[in-house]
Amino acid sequence: MAAAGGAPGGGARASVQPGLEGAAVPLGAARAGACAALLAAVGGARGGARKRLVLDPALSGPLALVAPIAALKGRGVAELFHLEDAGGAGPPEPGTATVFLLRATPQNMLALAAQVRALNAAGGPPREVTLLLVPRRTLLCEKVLEREGVLGSVGLGEYMLDMVPFEDDVVSTEAEGVFASPDVDCGLGGLHQTATALARLQAFSAQTPAVMSKGPGATAVVDMALRMLAEGQFGGAGTAHAAGRGGAGGAGARGGGGADLLFGGDFTSAVLADNPPYRIDRVIVLDREVDPVTPFCTQLTYEGLIDEVYGIQNGIVELGAQETGGSQGGGQPRVRRAPMNSSDGLFRELRDMNFAVVGKVLQEKARTVKEGYKGLDQSSISNMKDFVKKLNRLPEMQKHTEIAERLTTLTTGGRFLARLRHEQALLDCQGVEAACEYAEELMFLHGEELGSVLKLLCLVCATAGGIPKRQYEALKRAVCQCYGFEHVPALDALHTAGYLRRHDARSPYPALRKALRLVVEDLDDENPDDCAYAFSGYAPISCRLVEWGLSPKGWQGLSPAVEEALKGLPGPLRHLSPEEVRRRVGDPEGGRKGRQGGKAAPVSLVVLLGGATFAEINALRFLKQRMGREIVVLTTKLVNGKTLLAPLLDVPKVAV
Repeated sequence: MAAAGGAPGGGARASVQPGLEGAAVPLGAARAGACAALLAAVGGARGGARKRLVLDPALSGPLALVAPIAALKGRGVAELFHLEDAGGAGPPEPGTATVFLLRATPQNMLALAAQVRALNAAGGPPREVTLLLVPRRTLLCEKVLEREGVLGSVGLGEYMLDMVPFEDDVVSTEAEGVFASPDVDCGLGGLHQTATALARLQAFSAQTPAVMSKGPGATAVVDMALRMLAEGQFGGAGTAHAAGRGGAGGAGARGGGGADLLFGGDFTSAVLADNPPYRIDRVIVLDREVDPVTPFCTQLTYEGLIDEVYGIQNGIVELGAQETGGSQGGGQPRVRRAPMNSSDGLFRELRDMNFAVVGKVLQEKARTVKEGYKGLDQSSISNMKDFVKKLNRLPEMQKHTEIAERLTTLTTGGRFLARLRHEQALLDCQGVEAACEYAEELMFLHGEELGSVLKLLCLVCATAGGIPKRQYEALKRAVCQCYGFEHVPALDALHTAGYLRRHDARSPYPALRKALRLVVEDLDDENPDDCAYAFSGYAPISCRLVEWGLSPKGWQGLSPAVEEALKGLPGPLRHLSPEEVRRRVGDPEGGRKGRQGGKAAPVSLVVLLGGATFAEINALRFLKQRMGREIVVLTTKLVNGKTLLAPLLDVPKVAV
């Protein structure tokens, strides 16, 4: 089977699906539903039992967390390519159906059109081509295909992938284009995608929740989700059926004049309906615009720091020669793809800790293994068996020890510590000019990558309301001199999005810092008593709002000082009681269609629009332990400061 290197199952170590058995809501059912929908969509494509599957590279990672390669093989997938590689693979064999699974972007449509024209020009019998757009079919994509003259040659459909479980308490909609400002990209498709996931989870809950939201995007998502529930879009979820565009979260594959076949959300709804009931008693929806500070701070938990240094992509990191021991043939550095999710038992223990204590924990575990070997009673089979079980974790211990050694070298280096000092000064509402000067030093003296420099400047803007005018113009010139004038459109996009701007207004951050107690002194990293441990003294605004939301009165118990400080953030502050939610969805009696929660523990669903950082998730797990409540995070994307900015930096560059 030909496989794309980054596709599900391709490569030496593909994404390892995390175990979801302990999830507070049935995320395993959501994964099973998404997998069933994908297999039905691919297996039902016309043109032959043998399939060639062509993937958008950005989808291969999330799909690996949903559908194993063996399942795709079972549905006839014999060839698997990324979109940019499929053109050079030649036409498929006779009797092979070609299925494209692509994000709904104009760039993908142009690449698809070129390949379809090449297939048509190859001669031979007509070849069936099916296009499944993720997450929805759009008019823009249809118009591009029509303009390119291939719309009639393609069976057009959609595959709604709106819930990708990354952990048993983290699920992502993998929505693109959910940014802070509608002037850059309104992200309405991503908001609708998230609202669909939220409404579907709530539709099969045995309890009507209180719903809290802050931010313009959060308001829109809540309103859309309540409207979907009021319209009963999930009441008849069962199997795929002919329902056109109206099916909630469905996916149509429109062939030459046939009925629409739905693949997507309805499969997930069917599996959720058959699972034991669960109880979501609180929903807290926050827009990234409410907390623009946190993504641009350096994450200091073990998981967050690994993401900062290596980049965790779909539960996988690529380790270089330092962590894998040398080079491969030809002198090339050896690169190994290693799982970095709960499938790694040791990582599950370490991920939420502040990195300052990880070395001590690893040393203690190594000492325990050594002492166990010294005291081993080799005459006892059961003792030897227990010791061998401990030895099975040695590869994990070696991997994390090597990673920790590299991170220790990095975090004790002068440049890392200097950056942390500037970040902490900004969080203390000081050091704006010094941080701008340090950004110039990073560019001219250290050759720092552009994304890292912009991350620091965006933190200046988020905490201080912008960069002083004189320094703003100087920094723009410095960026053009160091990285090229072709980056001018990217700087304009960052300005339009509100991430990078000259100082023109007072920032709400100082008032929030005081009212929400965002900066905490004298934290014990080893035994923290505040979620601020995740950033060594800074508590994310998002986590503080969740902490208030989990209190007995929710946001109705906010102090006047906090309410006044929150007025400086965009969007209304809303707290809908369960009675108000029932009234809006047309269920005034609260009878959840016969579903009873039984002894299921209540779950708080935290929805973070515009992305969530790993350190935020670590901090929310801390709140879960401290407050004794189940918390599940639903987000549009797992991000850090650089990946949050990456789509804006990828705007078309000017020719110079």
